[in-house]
Amino acid sequence: MPPRRKKVFGGGRKKKKISPEPVVDIQVVEKVYLDPWCSIRSPYGGKLSPSDNWTRLTAEYVEKRVCTVYEKHFAVAIAIGGEAPPSVDAAIEMVLAEEEVARLAVVATETGCATTTAANTTTTIATDTTRLQIAPPKSIDTLHLLNCHHPPMKVTAEILSRLVALSISSCQLNDANVGQLLENDGHPVFLRSLALENNDLTTIPIRLPPKLTSLNVAFNKITSIGARLNPCKSFLYFLSLEANNLKDDVFKDLYDLLHLRVLDVSANPRMTTVDLPTLPLSQSLKQLEELSLGQTFLGEELGAVLKQMIALKRLNGKIFSQSMCVDIVALSDLQHQIVADDENIKDSATCSCVEGNPCISRYNCHVNIWYRRHEVARLAREDPNFTREDFLSA
Repeated sequence: MPPRRKKVFGGGRKKKKISPEPVVDIQVVEKVYLDPWCSIRSPYGGKLSPSDNWTRLTAEYVEKRVCTVYEKHFAVAIAIGGEAPPSVDAAIEMVLAEEEVARLAVVATETGCATTTAANTTTTIATDTTRLQIAPPKSIDTLHLLNCHHPPMKVTAEILSRLVALSISSCQLNDANVGQLLENDGHPVFLRSLALENNDLTTIPIRLPPKLTSLNVAFNKITSIGARLNPCKSFLYFLSLEANNLKDDVFKDLYDLLHLRVLDVSANPRMTTVDLPTLPLSQSLKQLEELSLGQTFLGEELGAVLKQMIALKRLNGKIFSQSMCVDIVALSDLQHQIVADDENIKDSATCSCVEGNPCISRYNCHVNIWYRRHEVARLAREDPNFTREDFLSA
């Protein structure tokens, strides 16, 4: 028998135990968006009031960054990305790229080596987008979308949660499109100004931001307001309901607007008489500073009603004072005088509607064009047979 081998103890290497790698639980941290104006204080050191918000919105503050998107920017985005309809974010990038190309052209001109012209701006954007030093979209706080027929106009939370002013005009948006936009995928919206002029809305949008100070829904098909303004009732300062389809009882839905100062309900054909004397005049209506009624009557007790509006400074675009309440005849004439001058003929030469751009001020617009200025401007841009003299002489 072969001899048994002796067992050797302690001379061999010990095998290392292979322990499984620890499982790392990766948690996705949801991005938190802060109010862009949360650090801004009023002149008295406190938080911004509705009046402070309105003053800041109508002023040119230093950090204001405006981005205006037209149909041509969507066309360039489609040509580059091939996505139809393109996202608003892609169109914004085209605007920022266009601004950067224009800036480089100015610099090149000053240095004497201009290479970029207006004719090849689009080509430059399409080929050199990756090389341009484009400002990040998150630096924008004011966004305008004009005549962009690409509903539903989806804007990512990365941009929408940083905006304080949003204007979407003549973009064929309906109630569902606006509701989806303001939902913002569950993220907060800090808008102070929202303008939805000349779209296809039939009611006030839902989910209005709580600090909304200015709301413009003129030239839509809105029939009622209801409680849709309640989310922003503590901040709403400016409200334009011009050229809709509202009824006479619209003022009942405005009683809870604590800081409303500017109200426009003109050009609503279904509003014939608002019998305010039979209603308890709310504190919000007493504090109105500007009121535009158009051809809507305030009932027979017109002078008595306006006498309660102690803060009223302008009626139908004209300067108003409480001393006018004594002369009921003159006051009634003032209520029906919608235009700035007697015939507004001498100012019609400055009407920009016939050039393709809707007038902003009623003073400069022709008397027969103001209430359909968006339609006339669209015809001026698109109709080859359009003649400005036909509209100015009407």
